[in-house]
Amino acid sequence: MSSNSEGNTYRFKVVLLGDARVGKTSIKNRIIGKKLSDKYHMTVGADFSLKEMRGHSLLIWDLAGQESFDKIRSNYYKGSQGAILVYDITERSSFDNLAKWIEEMRAYSPTEVPIILAGNKVDLRDSYDNCITPDEGIVKAKSLSDEFNSSVFFIETSALTGYNIEKAFNMLLDQMIEDVLTQQKKV
Repeated sequence: MSSNSEGNTYRFKVVLLGDARVGKTSIKNRIIGKKLSDKYHMTVGADFSLKEMRGHSLLIWDLAGQESFDKIRSNYYKGSQGAILVYDITERSSFDNLAKWIEEMRAYSPTEVPIILAGNKVDLRDSYDNCITPDEGIVKAKSLSDEFNSSVFFIETSALTGYNIEKAFNMLLDQMIEDVLTQQKKV
């Protein structure tokens, strides 16, 4: 994180994490204004983008979700100041694996960071049976907050339509700024 001479512009490192195929890359592409692809393209290791929001810079690291990239991912957690933990509302296993992702992040970046839990692909809710409900997402965010003694906030998103994508990043940005201001008061 850095600030300008007025002390009110920050640069934050943000990681997007979660299982493969939950929409992390599409979320990143949506927030940076890049066209979404109709075809799935696996992220190899990690992908990086910069997004200016409300006068602040977000360095967004999109981390590959495949197990084969476990060791590579460890390098990208270091120094992260916030995370968007993504699951696919149509894929129960991606929801069941959420704690694993926080554990992995904590193993390589033990600093407590705010986390936005994003239930992605809500545009598909009417096309699938047994989707994860918003209430389940709220309960999961609370249980992850308690389990990891961390701030986990819930939102549903659709990278395809853009629904709540900007709101998710704004929620995270608000929390990261609050963390910085709290740390400054301690000094």
